[in-house]
Amino acid sequence: MAPGGELYKILKRQPEGRFGGGEEGGREGGGEGVARAYVRQLVKAVQYIHNCSVIHRDIKPENLLVSYPYDPPSSSLPSSSSVGDTRRNSSLGGGAGKEGGREGGEAVIKICDFGWSVHAPKPDFHLRSTLCGTPEYIAPEMVGGREGGREGGKGRYDDRVDVWAVGIFAYELLQGQTPFYVGEGEKEEGGRKEEGEGEDGEGGGEEVKRGREEIYRRIVAFEGVLKWVHPVSEEAGDFITRLVCPDPRERMKLEDALCHPWLAAE
Repeated sequence: MAPGGELYKILKRQPEGRFGGGEEGGREGGGEGVARAYVRQLVKAVQYIHNCSVIHRDIKPENLLVSYPYDPPSSSLPSSSSVGDTRRNSSLGGGAGKEGGREGGEAVIKICDFGWSVHAPKPDFHLRSTLCGTPEYIAPEMVGGREGGREGGKGRYDDRVDVWAVGIFAYELLQGQTPFYVGEGEKEEGGRKEEGEGEDGEGGGEEVKRGREEIYRRIVAFEGVLKWVHPVSEEAGDFITRLVCPDPRERMKLEDALCHPWLAAE
C-alpha cells in the first residue's frame, strides 16, 4: 500500500514545486533535509535492484510511491482526489528506514512501474541498447548512437543509467525541474508525458519528436556543468554533479553515494 501516492504529486504541491521553496524550510531545515532523506532511500532501493541484476531504466518521481509505516502528518498527505488517482502498480520496497517524511513524518518510498526494467546479469548480458524511459531522465550514453552522440557512443549502456537518473531526481527535488527542461510547451509534448519509447526511439507525431529531440540534444551536449535556478548547499551540489556526470566511467558509484557528506548528514 502507498497511501501517499506518487512522490511527483507531493513534490509539485510544494512552493515552487520543490522541497525548500517558499519562505519556510530553507536549504537545510525543510528543504534539503527532506530531499536528502528521499534520495538516500532511492539510492538504497536502486542499489538493491542492481544487486538483483535489474536495470530499472525509468527512475523518476512519478514512479516512486510514498507510504507511511505510522500515521503521517496531514501536511504530507495528498488530497483525497490525488489518492484516488494513485497508480496501482506492483512496487519494491526501498529497504530504507524511517526517514523522509515532511516535517518529521516517516515517509517511505517504493519504486514502481518496472515496465522498462530489464534483467541484465553480468558478465554476458549487462550491456543493453534499447532507447527507453522518460527523455528528461535518460543518460547520455543511452542516446550516444544518435546524431550528436558522444564520441565512440553506440547507444550501449549498463546499470549506470539508473545512477544518472538518481542524480536527475535529486536535482529536481531541489530545483523544481530537471536540468534539461525545455519549457512548458515542449515539455508537455516531448518530455515527461512521453512515458517511454521503443527500440528505435520512435513514437508520437512530429511535434512530439521535435520536443524529444531537443531534450536529447541538450543531454548529449551536456559537459558536466549544472546550472542552478535555486541555491543549494555545496555538499548537495557536489553530490548531484558527481551523479549527473556525462562519462559513465566517472559517475559516482551508489556505494560511494551513500558515504557522500550530503547523504551522510543527519
